[in-house]
Amino acid sequence: MGVGRAGRLRRMPSRKGTSGRSEGAYLLLLSALSLLVPLALYRLRFLDDNRLTSWRWVFGHVDPLPVFLAVAGGIAAAFFLSRLRLPGPGLLFVVSFAVGAVFWPEPEVLVDASRYFTQAKHLSVYGPGYFLAQWGRGIEAWTDLPLVPFLYGWGFRVFGEHRAVVQAMGAAMFAGTVSLTALIGRELWDEKVGDAAGLLLLASPYLLTQVPLMLVDVPSMFFLTLALYLALRALDRGGPLWVVLSALGILAALLSKYSLWLMLTVMAPVFLVAAWKRPWPAARRAFLIGAVVLGGAGAFFLFYRGVVLGQMDLLMHFQRRGLTWWTESYVSTFLFQTHPYVSIAALYSVFVALRNRDGRYLVAAWLPALILLAQVQRSRYTVPVLPMLTLLAAYGLADVGTERLRRFIVHAAIFASVSLGALGFLPFLEKNDMVNLKLAGHALDSLKGRAVRVFTLPQQSMVNPAVAVPLLDLYTRKDILYDYVPAPPVAEGRILSSPLRFTWTYRNPPYYKDGAGRMPLLAVITPGGVEPVEQRLEAYELINKFNVSSGLYRFRPYVRIYRLKLPH
Repeated sequence: MGVGRAGRLRRMPSRKGTSGRSEGAYLLLLSALSLLVPLALYRLRFLDDNRLTSWRWVFGHVDPLPVFLAVAGGIAAAFFLSRLRLPGPGLLFVVSFAVGAVFWPEPEVLVDASRYFTQAKHLSVYGPGYFLAQWGRGIEAWTDLPLVPFLYGWGFRVFGEHRAVVQAMGAAMFAGTVSLTALIGRELWDEKVGDAAGLLLLASPYLLTQVPLMLVDVPSMFFLTLALYLALRALDRGGPLWVVLSALGILAALLSKYSLWLMLTVMAPVFLVAAWKRPWPAARRAFLIGAVVLGGAGAFFLFYRGVVLGQMDLLMHFQRRGLTWWTESYVSTFLFQTHPYVSIAALYSVFVALRNRDGRYLVAAWLPALILLAQVQRSRYTVPVLPMLTLLAAYGLADVGTERLRRFIVHAAIFASVSLGALGFLPFLEKNDMVNLKLAGHALDSLKGRAVRVFTLPQQSMVNPAVAVPLLDLYTRKDILYDYVPAPPVAEGRILSSPLRFTWTYRNPPYYKDGAGRMPLLAVITPGGVEPVEQRLEAYELINKFNVSSGLYRFRPYVRIYRLKLPH
């Protein structure tokens, strides 16, 4: 289980080259297979139970022909690119950032973004000191940790409150994860495995749709991967700088998402790999890293003790049960939402590792095994694990065929996934009901006036319509005036056990405080009519309405925009 760099390269499986004729035959066979796989998945799309981008839903709204034509074109491109070396970590960052940017037109499709925006805006408006003092107290935190909303808020404060800030941060963290995955693969094995693993992160169309969203999943994936890479470097090479950076990386992961607390047990095999080579130096470095982490985590807990204990209680007695409410099968997550080549190669890697008796394999296998053992069946919750899945896939592919064949497989999987994401998933999500808030926000920005008064009307949904207001705010530069009047839930007993219960803990932020007097602009977020506020609209004229609907969801934030009538 030696982990020296020369040892790593020697212990990697190697295959003898094949003749040019047989390699060409295999390329043709793989080309046919790469076209047949998405066609087969299309025919079996009834098996995809993903709650956001199910193939059943996507291809019920999107013409599949452009997708499959793009897949065919991607296979041709993969044939030519297979002659070239895979890009290294630097170029991988540029390529993956550009791919992430393709998905920027996607609207915020999950109401969870509302609470992250609200937390971030508190920092943007009142400053980081206020945020740190009031997070979890005056600022509703539900079961969120503060680091990611803090970063979003800091971005707003520095660059202005624009959704482009969130999208750029998401693309940068995604691209950073791709590069870090490549670096981890190089640390554990060699550059061929590492670069292939980084590139294969582009072979998850579901992951690509998460990049521009104001959520914590992609940032959490970045911080977990960063913590793992820094720990590998610190325990293997030592030095005060690497030790401190490693501790800070682990702390960043700890403050990103509660589920990462369990995932950080991956540090156990990381330590074992380092200790096998040099036990005492590894133990000393691990002790120093642990001391810094415990000190930082302890200080956080002492300051936010009441908040954290309340969140832990909610996680244990409410959110844990929530894992069973909206389940998505592994068939969906690892065959439809991730390219099958990745999953098949990852399964094959188990055989390769056992044959080679490769202890380093445990570092990459730990998190996927943890997800399977814990029976986590939600695609969103598997996002932080995807870098390790692609490391397993790249390790398995290193045992297959020639270098050119392996490159072809990697490129074919990527082109198919990006084609599906950009021409299938993205157009479908642009028809999501939540796009009305984006369209309304852009329309408001084209009108004169500094502020807009917003009304929200009840819906036959488990979602509190008040959470649509922060999302509308995300899309417009207008000041929003909103007088939130808490309404009893549609079915209060069901709300208490609903995964959307957090929407009913909404508290109107002070920066939305409504003022007296008539405003020149009004916006009504409604599932249909405007009867409850009809009298208040008598002096206004309807100038625009947005009622895009996929017909799949009960929460329908249609928006109507009104302007004060001009005197005759």
